[in-house]
Amino acid sequence: MPIIFCSKKLSALMGFQQRLPSLSIDNWNGHLFMLEKRKCIVFVHKETLYSFVLFDILKGHLKEFKNIFLLHYLEQLKADELLTPEIEAGIRKDFENFQLSTTDDDRSTIGYMNDCITRLKWDRGDNPPTIDEARAYVKNYYNDNLLMSRNFTTPHELMCERLKSYV
Repeated sequence: MPIIFCSKKLSALMGFQQRLPSLSIDNWNGHLFMLEKRKCIVFVHKETLYSFVLFDILKGHLKEFKNIFLLHYLEQLKADELLTPEIEAGIRKDFENFQLSTTDDDRSTIGYMNDCITRLKWDRGDNPPTIDEARAYVKNYYNDNLLMSRNFTTPHELMCERLKSYV
């Protein structure tokens, strides 16, 4: 069963303090950050470093957190042309009962997650990026960065390999 390890900010916003052991290889880390004075959450898959972002989060959205997470994960896979009906069915089955936990302090994943946020907030010239520019970047390029720590592959390639287990 997958677990999403939430940063202190995110777990405080969601109102839980439960710490679970990491027993699955399909775990994620999540972190709350601000972009244009709006709450956003970045998620990073621990094994592949595949990432996606929820933009414009309101406290009311958190009641449907599991559905919103799954919907955006599937949308990112579709945008990256990784989603097939078989893969979608497998993911939906796996994520029926995923759990939330406070942070596991995985420095490697947290460091990559901070890099993901920096790429979204990076000033390009005199203007900080808009939320629409950040959305376009996530949809089109977010998972195409070469990872030296993963033998110069991309999160896109690693997730493609990971998803073969559903077929």
